[in-house]
Amino acid sequence: MSDDAPNWNWVMPTEPFDPEVPWGQHLTSVPNLGGWLVHDEAEHFPGDLRGYFWFERLKMGAVQNAREHLDLLLAVLDTLHTTGAELVHATAARNVIGYEGYWQHYMCWLSSQRLCTYVLHPLHKVRLTDEGRAVRLMLRLTSTLHSDVAPRLGTLDRRDVPVLGILDGTPR
Repeated sequence: MSDDAPNWNWVMPTEPFDPEVPWGQHLTSVPNLGGWLVHDEAEHFPGDLRGYFWFERLKMGAVQNAREHLDLLLAVLDTLHTTGAELVHATAARNVIGYEGYWQHYMCWLSSQRLCTYVLHPLHKVRLTDEGRAVRLMLRLTSTLHSDVAPRLGTLDRRDVPVLGILDGTPR
């Protein structure tokens, strides 16, 4: 097995997700020769938090434009985000994704990843799960897009949240 291959045995943390804390609070980073390793309870993963999320949590394969896919995920999660318990029409994602068949598939995929929940079906009214909200926050804080494309949280300073040290490779 290649060092770059995903660990298909990843198990989601059993404790509930805090939607006000970026996804990845259960991880640390450790220095490595010329770079960093993301460390979970079982092993080290070469790369950054977004890479860990892509390979280990989403179980996606290696692609050149994974960051673009994660920024699309951020845009969809931003569209579906609400601050309360209200539901959002899943069709809101259509404006982000565009193609009719693709947004429908994408909403089903989000539901299968447990990043959103729904009442009747994934194409009706949806709400982000606590993990979906935590993922949204992590993706927002790690996005390299211009702030006009993916608005960042202007009130949150990375130094105020200890877990965010992992975002730029600083050990905690």
